[in-house]
Amino acid sequence: MIILTDIFEYDKKKDEIGARIQLERKRLRLTQTDLAARISTVDGSNDPIGQSTVANWERGMTLPPIGRLIILAHIFDCDIAYLLGDIKSRKWEHTDINQYTGLTFAAISTLHKAYQQGGTHFPATKLISLMVEEFDFEGISREIFEITELYHRAAYAANLDDTGEFGYTKDGRVMLPVKETMNYKKEQVIRMLNEKIRREIDLVVADVFFSLYEDEIKKTAPGDANTRDG
Repeated sequence: MIILTDIFEYDKKKDEIGARIQLERKRLRLTQTDLAARISTVDGSNDPIGQSTVANWERGMTLPPIGRLIILAHIFDCDIAYLLGDIKSRKWEHTDINQYTGLTFAAISTLHKAYQQGGTHFPATKLISLMVEEFDFEGISREIFEITELYHRAAYAANLDDTGEFGYTKDGRVMLPVKETMNYKKEQVIRMLNEKIRREIDLVVADVFFSLYEDEIKKTAPGDANTRDG
């Protein structure tokens, strides 16, 4: 994590900082005047800022003072480090997750929103968790690599106008022509994913069903007092 020990270092990054402020302002669909008004309201000082101040920040002519940076981060719901160009994602935790897992910032943000919404969206995040837990990363990666190799071979054959080139398995057995083999492998990957999705959906549905109707299930379970004879 970067420690802001020398704010003067950021004077060299005024253009980048200004671009981040402009990007976040537009994301919230605010005009420069709107943003200036919000900052002044939060600040509560007797010296409100105007549109020209925000314009100067965005053009990289001046830097917001640390107090205004804190307010901007609050308005934009992001970390100050993002506004200062120290991290690529709007949140430190997203940056950490990206570096730890390799997930894109868009994927992390989507998962986070789905989890926050809860309710009907929670089974979806649970499904994704189950899929990732037992995902055959090595197998899928191997298939993708082999498809890439086949694509290269097909392109090479096309340059030679060699439409009769065949693909081979590792033990030397002749398979389908390269392009057909490539399509077959793609279908194999899709089939693997579809089978996993169907299986994990069944698990999630069963789990959600039990959690919703646990009391009713217990009442009708074999051996329950309500179902015994006599």
